[in-house]
Amino acid sequence: MAERLARGRRRAVLSAGVHPEYRETVRTYFANLDLEVVEAPLAADGTTDRAALAAAVDDRTFAVAIQSPNFYGLVEDWKTASAAASPRGAHAIAVVAEAASLALLSPPGEGGADIACGEAQSLGVPMGNGGPLLGFLASRTAHQRQLPGRLVGETHDAEGRRAFCLTLSTREQHIRREKATSNICTNQGLMALASNIHMSLLGRKGLREVATQSHAKAEYLKRRIAAVPGYRIPYAGPTFNEFVVEAPGPAAPLLARLAARGILAGVPLSRYEAGAERRFLTAVTELNTREEMDRLAAALAETS
Repeated sequence: MAERLARGRRRAVLSAGVHPEYRETVRTYFANLDLEVVEAPLAADGTTDRAALAAAVDDRTFAVAIQSPNFYGLVEDWKTASAAASPRGAHAIAVVAEAASLALLSPPGEGGADIACGEAQSLGVPMGNGGPLLGFLASRTAHQRQLPGRLVGETHDAEGRRAFCLTLSTREQHIRREKATSNICTNQGLMALASNIHMSLLGRKGLREVATQSHAKAEYLKRRIAAVPGYRIPYAGPTFNEFVVEAPGPAAPLLARLAARGILAGVPLSRYEAGAERRFLTAVTELNTREEMDRLAAALAETS
């Protein structure tokens, strides 16, 4: 979408804070499209290196993407992407891996994002055998005609009754084959319905309560783990409900031992990067209890 909005440009710049699997997917998409991916490194604090990101953007760049909370769970400033993209005429893209965070953190639009996309599975879609998932996509009004998919608008019929219809979608669009923007959509109607019901039942206050509890419980667990001898939290920046833990020894076997005891403590970062053998990523949601978190901290103390 961003490439269509900036015709003739061939480069996208991604922060290394974007999930490694997301970045790999982008490289796969670009492989046969003659498009280039450039990755900007992170600073020592685990967030995007602003100077490096800006330096990677040039007049060939059509998109600059950052993720918040990023892969390490750290909250990023959406303005980091827009500040690097806007001066060069590129589009700032906000990546959201945890949609529940938007009930507590500032929305991408306030930080100058042109396009926001992400994963909304946590908003009422239970996992089953690895899925299903629920993606979301939003943009500035000026760019909505380039949104891939079909937009449904609200209107009224001849008798004044509330009605819905496809909008900004002419018949020509559906027969333009590779030039159309609607032919890559998937019918996720069931997932969208489940998420709508979930959010409607929670309401605005309920959604914020979910986010607030997730954040508060993560902060509690962070303090409990930091108090365990040999363990530390390597990044001091603000997080939402996910954070990195550094163990006194290799994380992968530690997590396997905990799993054997019925404790799913996290994901080893060695799966994604070299040199991170002692680190793992853990997460807390509103469903976790204090007893569960205390049990994890006690188990870490016993197995360290």
